[in-house]
Amino acid sequence: MADEQGESGQGTPPLPDGWSLRAKLTQGHLEDFYDELPKPPESGSNIFEMARRYLLSAIDADWFNAMPDGFEYRDADPEDIQVLFENIQGRILKARRLDPN
Repeated sequence: MADEQGESGQGTPPLPDGWSLRAKLTQGHLEDFYDELPKPPESGSNIFEMARRYLLSAIDADWFNAMPDGFEYRDADPEDIQVLFENIQGRILKARRLDPN
């Protein structure tokens, strides 16, 4: 059930209401994520900017089965963004353990 909740198996918190991560990500999903991931600004980035970049890249790379209708990043609850970011990071870490290359 953990994957249906969107958890990565890495002790990540359950996803916010209305969100669902794919139970299984393919190599293509991972490649698309990194293709979509913008480079950090030259001035550097903080954790909030990093969470924004990861979430929007995961959305663009089709990592989610479901997300709230009309989702707008600017209107999102910061706690929800943090939980989503943690789940995305957990999925990346899980993939790296399976294939460290």
